[in-house]
Amino acid sequence: MRRVWRRFFAMLVDTNITGALHVFLFICLLKFYFHADLSVFFTDNDSINDKINLHLLGLSFIAFMVCFPITYLIYSINPITSKWQGTLGKRIMGIYVINRDGTKLTKIKMVGRSVFVYIIPFGSFVCLDKPLFSLNEINIIICIGFIISAFTPKKVALHDIIFKTYVIRGKL
Repeated sequence: MRRVWRRFFAMLVDTNITGALHVFLFICLLKFYFHADLSVFFTDNDSINDKINLHLLGLSFIAFMVCFPITYLIYSINPITSKWQGTLGKRIMGIYVINRDGTKLTKIKMVGRSVFVYIIPFGSFVCLDKPLFSLNEINIIICIGFIISAFTPKKVALHDIIFKTYVIRGKL
């Protein structure tokens, strides 16, 4: 059961790191690509044109949709396929991701694993006119994928089963 908690705390660390990276990339995209005046978000002036606010809201949504997948994929794929074999959160908790045969994951397998775990559920909620699932249902589905790791003999989550990977504890 301790392995499950290690994974949970590693995920908390990684979520905070990707959140900070996401906000940074989001602000840079708004400021430098869309040339948005971000000061309108921090002012109480009612005389600001509503069209400008609506325009910035639309740009913000586009920037958010672009930033989330990029930030998550860069953060999750590169460290796990490197000699680290884990994200910073996993390294702090002393756990590593390996293939079932004990080898390091390839970038292609890690892209599939990452897309399956986070990008597909996020995209199905945000990108569809009528989403297949509500945000709460998506959170439940993602949680069930992780919760089953407490009940499997080798403590593997749903994405580990599908992509034939293990998360192990120890030194490489």
